[in-house]
Amino acid sequence: MKVSTSQFFKQAVEIISQQHSDVAEQQARLGSGKQLVRPSDDAQKTALIQRLKSGLTTQQNYQSGLESLRTRLITEESVLASGQNLLLRIKELAVRGATESMSTPDRKIMAVEVEALRSELMALGNTRDANGNYIFAGSMVGTIPYQEDASGKVSYKGDSTQSRIYVSDQRTLEMNSPGDTVFK
Repeated sequence: MKVSTSQFFKQAVEIISQQHSDVAEQQARLGSGKQLVRPSDDAQKTALIQRLKSGLTTQQNYQSGLESLRTRLITEESVLASGQNLLLRIKELAVRGATESMSTPDRKIMAVEVEALRSELMALGNTRDANGNYIFAGSMVGTIPYQEDASGKVSYKGDSTQSRIYVSDQRTLEMNSPGDTVFK
C-alpha cells in the first residue's frame, strides 16, 4: 500500500486539531478552577459530586432546625425562669399574708400585688416566639393559649401536641412544650 502526501497532511491536521481541542479543554478547566467542566467529562465523579451536594444540603437543613430548636428552648427556659420567680413571690406573699400580724388594708395591698403577678404569669404563658407563634399553645400556635373569661377564670385553649424536628436521618427531638403540661 502506498502512502500519499495528502494522507500524511490529513493525518497531521487531525492530530493538530485533536491537540488544539485538548488544550482548549485544559484551559477551560484552569479558567473555571474545576476538574470537571461538563458532567460528561466523568460521569462517576459527577454523580459523587451530586450526592455530596445533596448530603451537604441535608446537613444544612438539620443545622437550621437545630438552631431553631435552640432559640425556641432558650426562649422557653427564660419564660419558665421568670414564671418561677413570680410563683416564688406569690408564695412569699401568701405566707406573709397568713400571719396574724397583717392588717386588712395590708392584705388588700398584697392581694392587688398577687393579682398583678397572676396577670404577669398569664402573659408569660402567652409568650410568642420570633415568628409570632405562641410557644406554649402546642400545635395551635396561632391561638392564644391562656384566656380569661368574664368571671376571671383562666382556661387553656391550646392543645397537648408536641411538635418534633428531625436532627438526623433517624433522630427527632421535641420542638415545644405545651402549656397544659408546663403550667399545670
